[in-house]
Amino acid sequence: MPSVWSGFQFLGGDPSLTSRDGAANAVLLGAGLIVLTTAINMAGVKAMACVNDIGVMAELGGVVLLIAALFLHAVRGPGVVLEPVYGPPSSLGTGAAGLLAAALMPAYVLYGFDSAGALAEETQNPRRIIPRAILKAIVASGIGGALLILAALMAAPSLTDGRLATEGLAHVVVSALGPTLGKVFLVDVALAVCVCTLAIQTGASRLAFSMARDGALPCAPALSRVSARTKTPVAPAIVVGALACGMLVVNYGEAQLFVLITETAVLLVNLSYLLVTAGMLARRLRGWPGRSGAAAGVFSLGRAGLALNVAAVAWGAALIANIAWPRHDGGGPAWLEYFPLIGVAGATVAGLGLFAAMQRPREEAKAPRGEQGAVAEQETGPARIDLLT
Repeated sequence: MPSVWSGFQFLGGDPSLTSRDGAANAVLLGAGLIVLTTAINMAGVKAMACVNDIGVMAELGGVVLLIAALFLHAVRGPGVVLEPVYGPPSSLGTGAAGLLAAALMPAYVLYGFDSAGALAEETQNPRRIIPRAILKAIVASGIGGALLILAALMAAPSLTDGRLATEGLAHVVVSALGPTLGKVFLVDVALAVCVCTLAIQTGASRLAFSMARDGALPCAPALSRVSARTKTPVAPAIVVGALACGMLVVNYGEAQLFVLITETAVLLVNLSYLLVTAGMLARRLRGWPGRSGAAAGVFSLGRAGLALNVAAVAWGAALIANIAWPRHDGGGPAWLEYFPLIGVAGATVAGLGLFAAMQRPREEAKAPRGEQGAVAEQETGPARIDLLT
């Protein structure tokens, strides 16, 4: 946004995210965006769907036009993706090391598609619609993202002056297309970021709501309450927004730590995907879905399901190993190498502790013991006991 208009630089004068001023300003803008998406979440499903539809159409249209514009302003051919970059000394090139580094990019981009599943209860015929929506999102994002990267590399003024690393796509767009047209596209990019934030926050809040409804989170009664006016879970949206704003503060003057937290988050997400795909593979190997196949009107991968499932498990395991593998560049303390692993271990311990703490009262409610249970049944009646169970 500061690249669009200098008035968005509310703090300091340096917009670079690696500077203290740029990081602090990004925290302020990011927090403002989260406040906005939280308000939209609280407004109701119709308002959220309207904003999402407008944003997605603008995003798709903008991506197509931007790719075409960058290709028209190319200064080098598509072979740039196979050429070594002669800049500062690096162990990365066009070989295996470069390929492994490049493989991290889709891990940061092609995830979050499960947000469609989080809205299953608010979707008509979800078992047919949602899998197709997920596939369309992955295909569109993959093709569009690959073409955009290719077009940007072909149109970038320089690949070795360091500005690609610090200013990214905004630098390429403004430099190649000029300040006026370039800023128009940057506005569209900012709108796309807003829509993505809204989608991820919505998915996270619905996940928190469903877990609270099952009694798996603290403060479950408050988090599982649905607003009578908007028909949406308000408290989870507020909690998720507040936690996200808290995470943003880490970015203040600590760009390296923020990158490590992002790596940890992506590692956790891909680990959760692996748990799902591995569990489904185990079920397939035991004969699911059987000779009859999926029920009528339900999405199915058919005979390709097993092969794709095996590929998904293998890819997920390799991706997790690639993200978590310690890489020491000699520029910081050694513990930074293991930060993603430390983060995953900490989240796992915290999650298991929370699970155990929340399971204990649920088990006690399911199985009243001795005279206390008999008294409870006499006082409340079998219906109350069934409800607790």
